[in-house]
Amino acid sequence: MNVDVHWHYAPGAQREQMAASGVRLPPLPALYDPALQVAEMDRRRIDRAAVSPFPGLLQYRLDRDEALRLHRLVNDSIADLVAMHPDRYVGLATVPLQDPALAIQELERALQVKGLRGVEICTHVAGRNLDDPALRPFFRAAAEMGAFVFVHPSDVLAQERLARYHLQNLIGNPTETVLAIASLIFGGVYDECPTLTCCFAHGGGSFCALLGRLRHGHAVREDVRIHGARRTPTCRACTWTAWSTTTPSSGTCSAWSAPITCCSAATCRSTWAPTTP
Repeated sequence: MNVDVHWHYAPGAQREQMAASGVRLPPLPALYDPALQVAEMDRRRIDRAAVSPFPGLLQYRLDRDEALRLHRLVNDSIADLVAMHPDRYVGLATVPLQDPALAIQELERALQVKGLRGVEICTHVAGRNLDDPALRPFFRAAAEMGAFVFVHPSDVLAQERLARYHLQNLIGNPTETVLAIASLIFGGVYDECPTLTCCFAHGGGSFCALLGRLRHGHAVREDVRIHGARRTPTCRACTWTAWSTTTPSSGTCSAWSAPITCCSAATCRSTWAPTTP
């Protein structure tokens, strides 16, 4: 079975409503049309996909009521897509992380009422790194619910310096991703939430290229361990995912009913997924 864990969707019927909330959506018909989505999966010989919201729908700067309305609209639309093609998709939600308590409520609704299997979050929440103490209840709840957490970069750092040459994507995305991974590890999030399962887009960004520096820093600098991070950064116990992977015998991801190449890490419980081409 070929499985893609990085597959985006945006509800086309509500494009005008989303635009009113400040969401910028690209003119890609296959992003909105369920029939075109399935046709594209067939063309790429993908059997199943963990479908997640287009990253522009992860809106963390809206007020809580508007954010909840938008995120519920998106989650309901993804649930409808999964219901239309249950043999091709499992769904990942989005939640208003600017209000962690509200995010927990919506995650619970998405999983228990709408039947989604996990959640997509950004690499930061309106400028707050993922180790922010206010976000810890959300990660605890996600771990307790068994939610698969797909982490995708958006609204990257240093945008003014990365404005040319497509650098916001080429450099900004992988840099955002390694910052998110390091924040979760050094911030002690994985220590506090040992069953938390995260999947990082785009091959884990720059994480593996910087792994030696991160390990050395953890070993020699007290400020790296200021929050009691006991786990040394490593990818040895993690399983890599390709954009289209065959079912192996290792690990069972909470997003799926069958074993697939996903997280079975005893150290940082992370896995990586490159973008769909």
